[in-house]
Amino acid sequence: MIYQKKNIISIGSIVKTHGVQGALLLRLNEGLSGSILNHSEYCFLMIRSKPVPFKMEDVFESNATDIVLQFHDFATKPEAEQFLNLEVAVEQNKPLKKQKTDQLLSLLGYKIFNDKKLVGTIQDIENTGMQLLFVLEDDLLIPAHDDLIDAVDKKKKIVYMNLPDGLI
Repeated sequence: MIYQKKNIISIGSIVKTHGVQGALLLRLNEGLSGSILNHSEYCFLMIRSKPVPFKMEDVFESNATDIVLQFHDFATKPEAEQFLNLEVAVEQNKPLKKQKTDQLLSLLGYKIFNDKKLVGTIQDIENTGMQLLFVLEDDLLIPAHDDLIDAVDKKKKIVYMNLPDGLI
């Protein structure tokens, strides 16, 4: 869900506390990965249906669907417990080509063109930890790097790329 006032998007909800230092466990919405918080200093907790920013001090993945968040504002379990069951959101202010895994997943089924030549159709997105890759037919891997993506045409479901010679 995107909130109109602030360009933010819901990424999950707080399901429980974690440890005794006031950390919280964020359960991500289906299809999202922890990389959605990689470039964020703040996230929003939806308090009384309004986004309230909180500075993140520490963020790490607990498993594929859960992230542990430690906020700057509180350091004890009782302080953290008041935020249980709240929705968590992040600001989405970058164009599509600058998004990471979570937004790249919306490109599944898109065709990739390089120099007006069809390269293939995106079957999956693979996160190697160091790099994101588009997985095409026949397991062809193409780096999903910002600098290689020229444009995304949502209507035609096409990703226009500028790939280095010899890559494909």
